[in-house]
Amino acid sequence: MAIATIASTISASGLGDLLFEGLQTGRVVPILWETILTVVLTIVGIIILKLVENIMISDWRDAEKGGN
Repeated sequence: MAIATIASTISASGLGDLLFEGLQTGRVVPILWETILTVVLTIVGIIILKLVENIMISDWRDAEKGGN
């Protein structure tokens, strides 16, 4: 998520647009929105990865029990 935010420095539009807009204009609101959005997206990504991990571990354990 941090790289997606910083990608705006090379004119790759995305999450960082709000951050750099706020930095250029001196407004705090876009910076806060950018920070909140980045944190929320990071947490959602972590939750999704944890769910995938739990599913894979569960399947692995089931396969291990069936093989014995």
